[in-house]
Amino acid sequence: MKHASHFIWGPSKSFHNSCLECFYSQHGQNNSINDKILLIKKYLAKQQYYKCAICKMEFIEINKSHLDHDHNTGKIRGLLCFHCNTGLGYFKDNIDSLQNAILYITYNNEIREDILKINELNKLRIKIRKKYVRVGQ
Repeated sequence: MKHASHFIWGPSKSFHNSCLECFYSQHGQNNSINDKILLIKKYLAKQQYYKCAICKMEFIEINKSHLDHDHNTGKIRGLLCFHCNTGLGYFKDNIDSLQNAILYITYNNEIREDILKINELNKLRIKIRKKYVRVGQ
């Protein structure tokens, strides 16, 4: 079987291109579309060590994984968990938006770390003031 990324998921929810010939020769044409999808999922799962291609969460049930595909070309990209597949869907596969999200999270994590440092410094100042006031009384 050729690499699964050669399969194309078409608008009619069917696979098409030359790789299908290989697929049919191995699995027969009489299988339902769901059987074919499950076979491709099993193939991809093995290639991905039974983990989501993005977050690396292990798949417990292959049939609950999501067959990710490029909505413009129809090419299958890999298997994703529900959350990663939904996330890509909400970002509409827009690389600029995804990069902006990474920058947003990174920037806010840095700010959060700075706030935590400031909070720790303020707690230390309060301890020092309390100690100083007690000594001075």
